[in-house]
Amino acid sequence: MPIFKTLRTLSVCAAAVLVPQVASAETIKDALRSAYKHSGLLTQNRALLRAADEDVVQGIAALRPIVEWSASYSYSNSASRRQSTTASLGIDASWLLYDFGRSQLGIEALKETVLSQREALLGIEQDVLFRAANAY
Repeated sequence: MPIFKTLRTLSVCAAAVLVPQVASAETIKDALRSAYKHSGLLTQNRALLRAADEDVVQGIAALRPIVEWSASYSYSNSASRRQSTTASLGIDASWLLYDFGRSQLGIEALKETVLSQREALLGIEQDVLFRAANAY
């Protein structure tokens, strides 16, 4: 009799495992959210937009003054007990005063590049969401 109980228990467990589970349907909202979150194309284009933003910052930084400094110190003691100490300090500053507007126009061009990258990203976002809605 105990073998029948064991077989019955095993058969109930096997039936529970083998019976297909009811799959929960994904809503269109979940499908769009997942496509937006996991799209490699969107991630790549966001990185391009960040790089374009960084180019603008670097262009603006080129207009700022540049200050460089250097320092050196040397000490020598020869066999004749003569000691020598030398120290020097140097400061160099440069600043672009006028370049006929080339730098400012370059910065404006970089800003326009950022705007075009933003619009391209919006178009790609719409394309990714449209494809996800079509696939749904």
